[in-house]
Amino acid sequence: MQKLFMTAKLSAKMSTGAVLVFLTSTAAAEGLFLGVEAGLADADLGDVAIFSDGSTVTVGSDDAILTGGLSARYSWSNDVFVEVGYQSYESLSVVLLTDAVELETIRAAVGYYLPGDSRLRVMGKAGVSFWELQARESLVFTPGPEEETTLDGSDLFAEVGLEYRFTERSRAGLSLSYQGLDDGSATSLNLSFRLGL
Repeated sequence: MQKLFMTAKLSAKMSTGAVLVFLTSTAAAEGLFLGVEAGLADADLGDVAIFSDGSTVTVGSDDAILTGGLSARYSWSNDVFVEVGYQSYESLSVVLLTDAVELETIRAAVGYYLPGDSRLRVMGKAGVSFWELQARESLVFTPGPEEETTLDGSDLFAEVGLEYRFTERSRAGLSLSYQGLDDGSATSLNLSFRLGL
């Protein structure tokens, strides 16, 4: 009887230990992560604005655009996460001399990490973005008063990339992002850093 009791006690201790190991290993990968990112984008939007004087602001595939953003990501397992974020795109224009375009998006997405190495992992996410685009004429080379116009909408976006984990709570990534914009699109290459709270 005493042997049976000791066996049951040992079994309970082993089960409790296994549960604690499982919880600590998964808890380290869970939780809230705040991120910042920056990169370069390639946009192809065509004529995004036609002003009253007949002039247009055009964004073509050869226009370089700076991009940067902030995000909050919550992982409830080692593989799946949800994310909300803000992303800004701004054309590289000489101040006051050329037309300027600025795009801002607010995004919500679901993502997944492919099983693999514990430090370097492949990530993918997809979701919907709500965007606003502002186009502004050049102040110098515009005949007549310069004008501004604003467009907005919502579209799908997707992103794939690599993420390296320095620790369980600090990560850096390199990703390629696609943003739909009505009849156009923007593709960006981004560097990111995330810190777990």
